[in-house]
Amino acid sequence: MTHSSLQSYGTDNYTAFACYDFIKPSTGIKITQLGTFQSTSTSSPTTIAINPNKPLLNYGYTSNTNPTQAGALIAFDSSSVTARFGVSFISATQACANAEEEVPDWDWERVREESRSKWEETLERVQVDVEKEDTTVVQLLYSSVG
Repeated sequence: MTHSSLQSYGTDNYTAFACYDFIKPSTGIKITQLGTFQSTSTSSPTTIAINPNKPLLNYGYTSNTNPTQAGALIAFDSSSVTARFGVSFISATQACANAEEEVPDWDWERVREESRSKWEETLERVQVDVEKEDTTVVQLLYSSVG
């Protein structure tokens, strides 16, 4: 998936490439439906069109800064699906390589523990006296760290 956006800073657009993988097909989980959705216009970005069985989205550059909603829709024959996601500003191939490097073996417990450990390591850098500070402010602070 490729996404181009007008920056909220500067004058140039940027393109982000994404790669999504779902747990190995050997588990028997299958995609039952797929499609895309996209705003019908920049003047009405919340009015969307759903395009069943259309796996690609294309829209040209515009200097219009109104938001455009777009994305993929996927339905599986299971209520639980494991996915990995990679992102890159270089290419879709690099996005997939990033996902594979970070999650090479589909070991969900390992990924969760490594993520928790990295998050705790990051949060330890910020010391807040939670007895003196407003709970909401502390939650907002820790939610924005990282």
